[in-house]
Amino acid sequence: MDAVTTPVATTSALGTEGIVLQPVNRVGGALGLRVQVDPASNRYAEARCSAGFFRGYENILVGRDVRDAVYVASRCCGYHGGQHSVAAAQAVEMALGVEPPPMAVALRNLGLCAETIHAEAAHLFLLAGPDFSASSVSTHWPELWVLAQRTPAPNAEIHGFATVADVMRSLDPITGRWYRDAFSVARIPYQMYAVLHGKYPHPQTMAPGGVGTYMSNTTVSAVHDYVVRLLSLVDPAKRVAMLITDLLDFCVAAVPELAEVGVGPATFIDSGQWDDPEGYDPSWEGLSDRGDRRWAAPGVVVDGRLVTSDLREVAEGVEESVTHSFYEEWSGDAHPTSKSTVAAPGPLAWDRRYSWSTSARWRGQAVETGPGARLWTTALRGQMLLNPFVSARGGGVQLLLPEGALPEMRLEWKPPPVWNAIERTRARLYGIVFAALVAAQQSLTVLNLQKEGRHETSVPFPVPKRGQRRGVGFSGDGLLGHWMSLDGPAIERYQVVGPSTFNIGPGGPAEAAIDGTPTLEQAGAPTGVTALVALRSFDPCSNCATH
Repeated sequence: MDAVTTPVATTSALGTEGIVLQPVNRVGGALGLRVQVDPASNRYAEARCSAGFFRGYENILVGRDVRDAVYVASRCCGYHGGQHSVAAAQAVEMALGVEPPPMAVALRNLGLCAETIHAEAAHLFLLAGPDFSASSVSTHWPELWVLAQRTPAPNAEIHGFATVADVMRSLDPITGRWYRDAFSVARIPYQMYAVLHGKYPHPQTMAPGGVGTYMSNTTVSAVHDYVVRLLSLVDPAKRVAMLITDLLDFCVAAVPELAEVGVGPATFIDSGQWDDPEGYDPSWEGLSDRGDRRWAAPGVVVDGRLVTSDLREVAEGVEESVTHSFYEEWSGDAHPTSKSTVAAPGPLAWDRRYSWSTSARWRGQAVETGPGARLWTTALRGQMLLNPFVSARGGGVQLLLPEGALPEMRLEWKPPPVWNAIERTRARLYGIVFAALVAAQQSLTVLNLQKEGRHETSVPFPVPKRGQRRGVGFSGDGLLGHWMSLDGPAIERYQVVGPSTFNIGPGGPAEAAIDGTPTLEQAGAPTGVTALVALRSFDPCSNCATH
């Protein structure tokens, strides 16, 4: 569990006893959680997620030159700065009508793949993983720990751990093998990013109209360096796939109630990711076709049914509410293009205003986003641009990890019958492999473009002297949208909606998933342990939620 956060019994504004966990560790940014315990059912209830501070990037950008947008907007999050950079660049390109060359789009894709691999691997082993470690399980679920010690790991010949207990020991903070190795393995994607884009986070090479990376017959070795590092991750990905599968399958089989932790509806939103370099239309009118050509599908799923895979329709339906947030209401509709960010600080009141995150919705519907959403939308869309390593058919997503020191491995993700904390965590495993295999395909694209002499990585873009313009860009691990409007060369309005704005905003999927989660602690009174397992399964980042 939490090594730092101490559960504190408090009398809440709702008048009953509750548990406040603030700050929550092993999440991004300053986040607090308040839950109550229903003694009749031994389940958590009335969860409240509180993003703890105002950051103000949307206001910092107002009045600045449009050329500043990418470099300021990337600072919205130091953990996902590349994704914010790409979304900002796309928003400027739409506003100014600038089309980046194919090489630039492919190089952006390679950066986004590296960033996604890092984020999901770090979450699995450094953030969520310790919830399933030997130190946590033996403390809070001693009966499960006893069973793990005598249960053989089915895929021990691949990952090298004889029992499930050995797998759990590998996740122990500081001492566990995979916990320690994760620091080294997670460093490799950052190196991949840096060899192409100079540095990470906050790359200076992202710009409207392309990238600042110079690509010629003599500098293409940077792509070779990227691929060498990517190939070094193939066998670790196979070991991780089997290790996480053994662990999660054991936990659910041994304690069926774990399937009730973090349960949510199969209702998702995703903007897709990884544009087709040959089909990039920066205009609003071209947004639908651009989404159709993304390797990961955009879309909205409601109760397991795909209601749209049109990126333009996805964008039109995004809404924000500040009913329980520390902001003033604004005139106009709930869409980000109408919103103004006016901070209204006040006392924290769990039944009124309690978060600096807004509540993001799609047409009034609370929707979850993240790697799981991306798998759902891609599987249900059932079509994909040609990729020798990834396909989407039969209601699932098929992934092919090529032969290395370990044999070729085929994985398939299919929508699970119950969506819960275990399946969210499992989806991040598939998210790592998905991103790595798109990176493999896009590396081939870059090399082919180079052979064809199409090595231009940027085009000039005009800075308008007058006139009103609008743009939106989508990137990220889930739905990350940047909306902007210009008055001449100056930014008139800038709004950011991130994945965690959907997930951990007031009344969002994280709070709903914690409500009803059983208090499964076997040692002593409820302390919020399983509530935190549910919360961390969303990989919450309050930096990406508050702008």
